[in-house]
Amino acid sequence: MVSAGVHGEKAALLGLQGVLAQFAKMGEPWQTVYFKEAVQLEISGAGAVTKREVGTEGPKALEASLELKEVSVEEDAMAYARFNASSLTVCLCLLKVNEAWRVIAEMRSPAAEVETAFNCTDFIGVCGGATKYVTTNRAGSAEGMAGVFDEVSRLSFSTGDDLRVVSRQDFCQMVAGRWNNPIHAPYAHLKDDPRLPAHDSINSIQFVGPATAVVKLAVAFPPVLYTDLLFFALLPTGTSGARTWRIVAKSSVSVPFLADEAASDAAPF
Repeated sequence: MVSAGVHGEKAALLGLQGVLAQFAKMGEPWQTVYFKEAVQLEISGAGAVTKREVGTEGPKALEASLELKEVSVEEDAMAYARFNASSLTVCLCLLKVNEAWRVIAEMRSPAAEVETAFNCTDFIGVCGGATKYVTTNRAGSAEGMAGVFDEVSRLSFSTGDDLRVVSRQDFCQMVAGRWNNPIHAPYAHLKDDPRLPAHDSINSIQFVGPATAVVKLAVAFPPVLYTDLLFFALLPTGTSGARTWRIVAKSSVSVPFLADEAASDAAPF
């Protein structure tokens, strides 16, 4: 079972209260709650995915009364919130842009019953998916990342004054070209440094429905250490009917890591 809780900086949590209250009641225009780039994902117990583009279609209303069960904040820039209803779990990822919090990704799924909320097979599957995400990131494998990063997924993050959304295809290519990226290129000499994988970690795995989970993990690529919030779903693979845990939404924040160890001949960025 997942314990209700509130985690993060007090000021950031206070800033979230308004938008979360609006989300629960949806008594305000949706633009005060969602980014226009936001997506809503509905995951059935069988793993069927319905994706809704909020900016194009508007958000799909909720007809259930929601209870906020958990809120956490990372670096005053990214937040996770979980609401429960009688038969529904709603998970949100929020990003902070220009001092305002908005929802960038919403995942709805049937509420997990106690007996199906957690089992060893699911744990191994989600942990394996998260580990594959980290190791393919570390290996710079676009093909490997595409295997765990589902077609509906994308990357989103805040620069503080702007929202960035990166498509699945572009993200996989970013993984392959990591050390040619202007941000990371001055640190390419560190790509095999053992301190990098030593800071990779799976920080939490939370099962929120019979076919959904939320993972927080860290992965180190100088000059930053990323914290990723990943929404996972147990989805059918190919025509065999087999199902695997794959990422359906990702957002990130970062803190400096080995930033003072750029190559001596590297140009400033």
